[in-house]
Amino acid sequence: MSNLATEYQQVTRALTGLINELAPGLSGQTQLVIKRLVHSMSQQHSCLQIQQNDLEAIAELLASPIASTENSGTPLIVRGSQLYFHRYFQLERKIAENLAELNQPAAIPGFSLPSLDQFFQDGKPFIMQKIAAYQAVTRRLTIITGGPGTGKTSTVAKIISLIHGLQPALTFALAAPTGKAASRLNQALQQTWTANQFAHPSDISSQVQTLHRLLGISKDFGKPRFHHDRPLKFDILIVDEASMIDLSLMSNLLDALTENTRLILLGDPGQLPSVETGNILADLTQPLPGFSPATLTLFDRYFKADSQTLGKHSRLVDAVCELNHSFRFSQHQGIGKLALAISMGDPEFPAHSDQIEVRNLPESSVEQVSKPLSHYISLLGTPQPVQQLFDELNRFKILTPTREGPWGVIHINRQIENTLETLSLKQPDQSHYHGRAIMILTNDYVHGLFNGDIGLCIDRRRIDGLTSTTDDSSKPSMVACFPDTSGFKTVPLSRLPEHETCFAMTVHKSQGSEFDQVSLVLAQAESDASQNLQTRELLYTAVTRCREKVCIYTDPSTWQQAVQRQLGRSSGLAEFLTETGQQPDHKSSKLEEK
Repeated sequence: MSNLATEYQQVTRALTGLINELAPGLSGQTQLVIKRLVHSMSQQHSCLQIQQNDLEAIAELLASPIASTENSGTPLIVRGSQLYFHRYFQLERKIAENLAELNQPAAIPGFSLPSLDQFFQDGKPFIMQKIAAYQAVTRRLTIITGGPGTGKTSTVAKIISLIHGLQPALTFALAAPTGKAASRLNQALQQTWTANQFAHPSDISSQVQTLHRLLGISKDFGKPRFHHDRPLKFDILIVDEASMIDLSLMSNLLDALTENTRLILLGDPGQLPSVETGNILADLTQPLPGFSPATLTLFDRYFKADSQTLGKHSRLVDAVCELNHSFRFSQHQGIGKLALAISMGDPEFPAHSDQIEVRNLPESSVEQVSKPLSHYISLLGTPQPVQQLFDELNRFKILTPTREGPWGVIHINRQIENTLETLSLKQPDQSHYHGRAIMILTNDYVHGLFNGDIGLCIDRRRIDGLTSTTDDSSKPSMVACFPDTSGFKTVPLSRLPEHETCFAMTVHKSQGSEFDQVSLVLAQAESDASQNLQTRELLYTAVTRCREKVCIYTDPSTWQQAVQRQLGRSSGLAEFLTETGQQPDHKSSKLEEK
C-alpha cells in the first residue's frame, strides 16, 4: 500500500471517529457520504458534488450539529449541490469576494487609446492583445489567458512598458508559482524588451520571484509574512502560470493586496491544475465571463473587434481576455493542430508530420526514447563552454506522467546514467558527475534555488573561465551550476538542497518550461493511481512544452483513453462568481482621444 493510501485511511478513520463523537448515531449511508468527501479532498477537489441518492444523508447531516447551510460555522457546509469542509467553503467564498471587489475600473492617469499604437501592431492577430493591454491600464483586475505562442508574456511586457511610460513612479512585483516559471517569465520579458527596445523599470529583473517568496511563506511558519494587516507595497502585481495556483495560495495572494493594487494574472486554463486543492484558472475563465455591452461597443468602435456574447451574470465580466491567435503554431497542422485536438477531446490518434512522430512504446527502449540526448552526451567528453552545455540540455527533455514503474522518471534517468557509465562519463559509484542534470525539489532562499530549478553538475577542469560565487577557498573541482540573471552561479554540492537527476522529468514538473523537442512517454497504466494521471490536461501540457517537435511513445488505446479522461475537479468557485448580488461597475472609463 502506498504512503498516500495509508495517509488517506488514517485521516478517514480519525475524522470518522471525531464525527461519531460530535454527532453519534449517524446512519451508515451518511457516514459513507462523509468518507466520500474525505476522498474527494485527497483528489484535490474542494467539495463533493451531491447526488440525488445523497439527499437523505444530507438531510440527516443538516439535522445534526456538524453541518449547516453556508451562513453557519459548522465543520461541514452544504451550499446548493455541494458539500464542503468549512475551510474550503471559506476559501472559495473569500476568493470570489476579493476578485469581485478587485474587478473595478481604475484608469492609469495619462492613458489614451493612441498610447497602444506604439506597442501593438495593427491587424486581427493583435486585437485581443490590444484589448488585454487596454483592460490592464483601465481596470484593477485583468486575467490574460491563451494557449502556447499566443503572446501572453510579450503582451504583459508591453503593458509594463506602457504603464512605466505613463507613470514611471508606479512599482511592480512579478511572480510565478515555481522558481522555474519565474525564471521563464523573466527571460520572456527581457527578450521582448530587447527585441523592441522598449523602456521598462531598470530593476524589474530582480523582482521576478516565486509567490511563496513574495508573500513570505515558508514551511517553518504557517502564516504568510505579508497579509491583510501587512500588505504588499506594490502598485501592480503580475503573476504568470496562474493555472498552477491552488486555493490556499490564491487566498493568501489576494489577502496581501492593498486597496489600490492592480492585479494581472496570466495562464493557460487547458494545462494541468495545481498539485494542491483547486483548479482556479479554469473556474475563473471557463466559460469566459465575456464583456459588458458598453465595453463591447467600445471595442467594436476602437479595435474593430468581433462582438462576443456576454456570458452568465459573472462577477468577472470585463476582466478576462483570451488571446486566441498563436504566433508559434498553426491550428491546421503539426503541434498546434494536435494541441487543439487534445483540448477539444478529439480521440483521433496523432498522425506523423514534420513536427510529430508517433512510435509504439512496447517496441521501444529507453535508448531510443533518449536518442536526442546523444549530441549533449557527446559534448561531455571534451571541454565546452557552460552556456553550450545548458543550451544543448534545454533543447530536449523526456516527459512522462509517473515517477515509478518501468517508464517512470526514476527508471529512465537510471538507464541514461547506465549509458553514461558504459561511455566512461560516469563512475558506477558516482552520485555527482560532470554533465549530470539535476532538478531542485525544495526551496532554498539562502542560495536562491527553488523547487523546479534545473542545473548541471560541472567539473571546473572541463569548463574554461568558470568562477565560484561562494567563499569556498578550497574550490572543489565538482560544483553545481545554475542559470542566473548575471549569467551563471555555482553552488558547492554539499550545500545543495534536495534534488534529483532530471534528464527525464514528470509532465507536472515541466510546467513553466519550454524545450525545442520533447519525447512524451505514455505507457499503459499499471494502477488506478497512474491511470488517473493520464488525462487530457496532462497530454495538452506535455505537447505544449515543445517549440519544434514532439515524439510520442504510446499505443492508440492508451492515448485515446487519456484524451477522453478529463481532470475535472469539483469546485463551487464558479458558482460563487456567478451568483446574483451586487455587480461590479462596468461603465467604461472615459478616454480622451488624442
